Parts: sequence; C-alpha cells; structure tokens
Amino acid sequence: MPVTVSANPTATVYDDDWPGWNAAVGGVYVTEDFTDATLNPGLSVVTEYPGYVDTLKGVWWDRLVYDVTYYPYYQNTTTWEFAVPIYAYGGTWNPGEPGGPGSNIEVEINGSWVSVGVINHNYVNVFWGFVSDVPFTKVRLSAYNIQGWCETYEMDNMVYSVLDNFVTGGGNIKDGKKVLWTFGGIVGVMPDGAMVGQFQIVDHANKVAYHTTEITALAFSGGPATTPEANNSIATFTATFRGNDGSTKTVTVTIKDLGEAAPKIDTIKLEGGLSLGETPLSGGNFQLHNIEL
Repeated sequence: MPVTVSANPTATVYDDDWPGWNAAVGGVYVTEDFTDATLNPGLSVVTEYPGYVDTLKGVWWDRLVYDVTYYPYYQNTTTWEFAVPIYAYGGTWNPGEPGGPGSNIEVEINGSWVSVGVINHNYVNVFWGFVSDVPFTKVRLSAYNIQGWCETYEMDNMVYSVLDNFVTGGGNIKDGKKVLWTFGGIVGVMPDGAMVGQFQIVDHANKVAYHTTEITALAFSGGPATTPEANNSIATFTATFRGNDGSTKTVTVTIKDLGEAAPKIDTIKLEGGLSLGETPLSGGNFQLHNIEL
C-alpha cells in the first residue's frame, strides 16, 4: 500500500481518541507504564526541569516552563529519544492536574522540531497521540503559550509503535575530493504493510536535490540484518522523487549493507529515472533492520 510522504512529516492526531490511534497502528505498540524507575530498552529522556518517574503513582511527572518575566523568554523542554525509529506516539495526559490548567503542551518531532499539535491544558487523564508518515526518533515537549507561566502535568502509559523493518542511514559518493552523489533517510514498513519514510538523493553534478513523494514498494533480502554483524543484507525500494527543479522521477534504490566492520563498505544502486550502477559509498553507512530475515 503506497503512502504519500514528504521532506517534512505529516501527522494524523488522535485527540481524545484512543480507539482511533490503536486502530491506526494495528494494535501493535510498546507501552512504558512508569511503574519502575527503569525505562524500556532503547528509550531515554532528556529533561531540563527536571521531570521524573513517580513510581508510587506510576506516572511521569514534569513541569514545562514558559516564563516571560525576562527577555529573552525562558522555555524548558523534555525530549523523549528512541534508539529505533518509531512512527506513532501517544499517552494518557493529565495537565489539568496537578496545579490546575497552565500553558498547554506543544509536541514536536524529528530533531528539526516540526510541530505536531498541542495537548489541551484542561485534560485530565485523556489520551492524546499521533501517527506520522515519516519515522522519527525524538519527541520534544514544551509549554505552548503564556496562559500560565508553566504547564505541570503527569503522563501515564506512554505508547509508541516501532518500525520492525526499515533501512536508515546515508552517505556520499566522490570522485577524488569532488562529491558526486549524496543519499540519506529512513524508509520502513509498518505492521499492516504500509510504507512510511523519506529519502533524499542529491545529484551534485546537475545540482538537483530529490525527495520522495510516494513509496510504492519495499523488499528485503539476504541477511541477517538485525545485528551489527549484518552481512550482505539488501533493501530495495521504488519511489517517486520530486526534484527542486520541478522534475519528477520514478527510481528504484537498492542498498546493500555489508556490515559495520572495516574494510566492508556499503553500496547503493539507482535504476529508472536516475541511473547509478552498484557503487561503494565513499563515506557514510547504511543499516538494515528486518526481523523476518
């Protein structure tokens, strides 16, 4: 099933809609219930206030400050980080208590901090979550406005859906010191078979940058591709790419992950609208993850 994607993620928000979010991820997700101080494997948090796990209540407690007393305004953030790309995130939010309604909570993703939406400051134990068409590894929370000088909140049962099968990374191809091609992105498959992600190809010789607009096929072969010792693992995907010159091209990309240990060098091949024979990267690295191999 193809899915439209872009350089910037498009998110579908499920505001007070747990059944809708659960259906969107096919009921496949991971839960951090905060019943102990140890977070799930691959999950970490950077919190400035700082927030903490309240094991007695089984929630994450935090305070996001929006202080306009001084200039420049002070805002602190809390950032959840995921070792493996995810495409959906949510939780049961309680900004209405403790302390009463405050500044609301803005949710941003992807490291470039694209805003997904705002969690209402009146919510008391209400689910709020979203599904993105571009995988991401970071979720940043901050106070949204000056309705209050801060937003103190609790969150229970944080949920997220991990891509089981995906290729990530990037690199370049050079002729001496001259860069000819640059590649990078994340492309993966959700449990229901839908494809998500983005991938960029820069043709430096012609000065055109291409981004995916639709991914129509993705397949893995070889293996195993689940460990740093991966050897001869292959991902092949076909996508429509739009160039910054207005052109549109259908390209099949084949990436071969030869493992992490030197002197093995990953390769990339382009067929269709862009052509490049199988070529080792001059710099960079691809990683393939496929639990089915």
